[in-house]
Amino acid sequence: MKDPMHDDPAYDQIRAAIASVEAPHGLRERVARERDRTQTRRLVVRRIKLSGVLAGGAAVLGAVLALLAPSGSGGPPSSLQVAALASRAPVAAAPAVDRANPRLLDVSEAGVPFPRWSERFPWKASGRRADTIGGRQTTTVFYAASTGQRLAYTIVGGAALKWPAGSRTVVHNHVEVHVLHQGSRVIAVWRQLGHTCVISAPESVPDGTMVDLAVAPTYAA
Repeated sequence: MKDPMHDDPAYDQIRAAIASVEAPHGLRERVARERDRTQTRRLVVRRIKLSGVLAGGAAVLGAVLALLAPSGSGGPPSSLQVAALASRAPVAAAPAVDRANPRLLDVSEAGVPFPRWSERFPWKASGRRADTIGGRQTTTVFYAASTGQRLAYTIVGGAALKWPAGSRTVVHNHVEVHVLHQGSRVIAVWRQLGHTCVISAPESVPDGTMVDLAVAPTYAA
């Protein structure tokens, strides 16, 4: 039903007056301030979230760069970096037996010879490679077992490297050997003639065997 007041001129004047009334000045200011605070909070939250993402990304990137950066950029390589050479493939044939000493191979690095191991251990030289890591010359001889396992024996030229952190120290035949496990590998680190030697083998090789392999060159022929 039609509202009888709708045609009343006084009613129209009242509606027009209501529509023309503005909110009090103080109220408008409070509304504006609240709107500004809300926008500021949203901006701060966005910046915090963005900072968190950037910080997390920077941390991950830093870790990746630390792994990929050439070791020479920060000094000599670590024993673990040397042990990582075991993942590379041989690029040359296995060295021959040293005619002057059958318990050694006819290859050396910085005057330190590689062992033949012969009948004492079931590991036979199967290949070798040479690399420069952290400004150091290295020679790696790979040895293979009849079971198909392969280990890498690396000698590093130059001054001895630091002992690997978290390793277990064993002294055998007057040789200090540091043994540690890294992933699926067992690593032995020791020194000969002032140079660092590193063996990286499958984790299934017992620690005691790693020590025996490390000191093998000191055995009499």
